[in-house]
Amino acid sequence: NIASPNGVSGCDADTAHGKLKLDMFTETLYDLINKYDQVVTEQDTIKKEELKKSAYETYFPQYLTRLEGMLSPAHPFLLREKMTWADVVVMSFLELKQTSQYGRVDLLENFPNLKRQYDGVRQNEAVKKWLTERPNTSK
Repeated sequence: NIASPNGVSGCDADTAHGKLKLDMFTETLYDLINKYDQVVTEQDTIKKEELKKSAYETYFPQYLTRLEGMLSPAHPFLLREKMTWADVVVMSFLELKQTSQYGRVDLLENFPNLKRQYDGVRQNEAVKKWLTERPNTSK
């Protein structure tokens, strides 16, 4: 893990429990990303729309429920008060899926812990700067 030696793992990230929590959280997200890749790679437009609908109606709620359960309502980030790379990865993925070519979708409406995490990452000064200055690659 490159984050630990460089001090960006976050609070408790260097404990066995913290590492396990980071791994569980990001592996759950990667499972969701792999499911969504089926939509991205599908060539048939009709099948692609069916897969997209299934993703937003089934997979996103299923996996977001798992992620929501790993977050504490008392803290803004996965490992309490300090943002970790896992928080940034989740925010980035959700940012893309909520503002994709399919229009604005509120994936976090029923997930207050994820919403707090998402907003917390977006309030970070470096993240704010990146979001305003990044190139548009959605074409």
